[in-house]
Amino acid sequence: MIKSFKILMAVGLITTMSTLNIYGAETENSSGEQIVKDIYNLKIEQKNINEKISDIDKSIEEKKLIQKESSDVEVVQLNFVDDEKSLKGNEDLLKNSVESEIKALEESKVPLNDQVENLENQENNLKNEMNGKVNHGSWPVPGFTELSSPFGYRIHPITKERKLHKGVDIPADYGTEVLATDYGVVSFSGVQNGYGNVVAIKHFDGKTSIYGHNSQNIVSEGDLVYKGQPIAKVGSTGRSTGNHVHFEVTINGELKNPLDITSK
Repeated sequence: MIKSFKILMAVGLITTMSTLNIYGAETENSSGEQIVKDIYNLKIEQKNINEKISDIDKSIEEKKLIQKESSDVEVVQLNFVDDEKSLKGNEDLLKNSVESEIKALEESKVPLNDQVENLENQENNLKNEMNGKVNHGSWPVPGFTELSSPFGYRIHPITKERKLHKGVDIPADYGTEVLATDYGVVSFSGVQNGYGNVVAIKHFDGKTSIYGHNSQNIVSEGDLVYKGQPIAKVGSTGRSTGNHVHFEVTINGELKNPLDITSK
C-alpha cells in the first residue's frame, strides 16, 4: 500500500513538473509574441507623435513665410507712403505677433520630443528583453499549406541549374491575399530581379521576411505592419512558372528554412 502511494506521488510529481515546463514554454512564447506586439504599438505611437511634430514644423515654416512676405511688402510700400512712422509701427506689431506664434509653436514641440525619446527608450528596453529570441511567425497564405518547392538546393525550374532555393514556394490562387508573418516595418516594396513584385519586412526580433512574385503589392516602404496584415496579392511576376508566393526568411542576415520559424 505504501509502495503504491509512493509510486502515485512520483507520477503526480512528474506530471506536475511536466505541466510546469509546458506552461513555462507557453509563457516564453507568448512573452516573445507580446514583446514584438508592444514594440509595434510603441512604433505606432511614435509615428503619430512625429506626424504632430511635422504638422507643427509646417505651421512654423508658414509663419516664417508670412513674416518674410510682410517685410517685403512693407519695404515696397515705404516708397509710396509718407507716414513712414505709422507704417513702421504696424510692421512691428505684425512682426511681434508672428514671432510670438512661432515661439509658442516651438515650445509646443518640446513635450512631444520628450515623448518620442521616452517611447524610443521603452522600445530599446523591449528589444533587449528579447535577448536574441526569435518569435514564431504565422503562415503567409492561410489555407494554402502545400509546397511546390522546399528550402534548399534544387534544380531551378527555368535555368535548369542546381542552385540554392532561399525560401519556400507556396502555390495559391491568383489574387489571394498574402499576409505579414509578423509585426514589422516594410523595408522594400517594388520590383526586384527575378522576384518580380516583392515585399520585404524587417521585424523587431532580427527577422526579415520576403514575399515574391506578387501580382500586386499593397503596402509601401516605411509602412508599419501587424502580424496577419494583408501586404500583397498572389501572382506570377518575375521568373516564375505559375501563381505562388516565394516566402523567404533571414535572421540577422542568415538564411533560415521558413518552416522552422513559422506556424502553418
